Amino acid sequence: MTPRRLPSFVPGLVLASTVALSPIGSYAEGVSLQNTGTVTVYFSPAGGAADAIARSIEAAHTRVWLAGYEFTHPRIARALAQAADPRRHVDVRVVLDQENVRSSYSVATYLVHAGVHVRIDWTHPRMHQKTVVIDDNIVGLGSMNFTRAGDERNSENWNVFRGNPQLAQLYAQAFLQLHAQSMPGDMTTYTISQIEQAINYWRAAEPGGEFALNAQARALACIYGLMIYDGRAHVALADLTVGQVEALTAALGTQ
Repeated sequence: MTPRRLPSFVPGLVLASTVALSPIGSYAEGVSLQNTGTVTVYFSPAGGAADAIARSIEAAHTRVWLAGYEFTHPRIARALAQAADPRRHVDVRVVLDQENVRSSYSVATYLVHAGVHVRIDWTHPRMHQKTVVIDDNIVGLGSMNFTRAGDERNSENWNVFRGNPQLAQLYAQAFLQLHAQSMPGDMTTYTISQIEQAINYWRAAEPGGEFALNAQARALACIYGLMIYDGRAHVALADLTVGQVEALTAALGTQ
């Protein structure tokens, strides 16, 4: 599957030449687990789900692995930032959908600056999971996005399973697969493989559409061309000229 977009470029962006990405696994059939432990169910609106999520994160001892589609809730974000304090020795990781790169409301940048290991899923059209794995025996999941709207206004659900290590292990494995094929949230480099994904996506747009008009797509095409056809290992945006952008974009568009 191809990504919808790549992040906005920043001055001095540099391209790396190689990468190895592990495809996310999938289960052909459902997985049956022993029914152990307890489950606490929260219904939105105003059912206390966000507060429950934050409190569970604050009480974590070893790890907090969160996968989310939309993430704008400040209370949950602060809990993650506090858990990521090196003095606590908690492994805090977050994987988010690519929409969080463009959204001015997303807490992704805040989390990165707070020291949380944030990665962005560019592989799937939507990374629509809403899950949290805490320590070795707590799993939170449901329909609710990590947003105030999900907690306070929408009709949603959130479920917290405690005391089921098998369930925690299953979701931890799924998270690690997702984490492995996602990109760092503070990424300042792109690889040939990532650029190829983006170019293929934009090339598939309707004639005269986004590929032809989107400046970011043209820059990607130009960088891709310089790396492939000129044999350059690294290309900075400052190296690009208007002529190069036009010529290489045209060449890529005819393939």
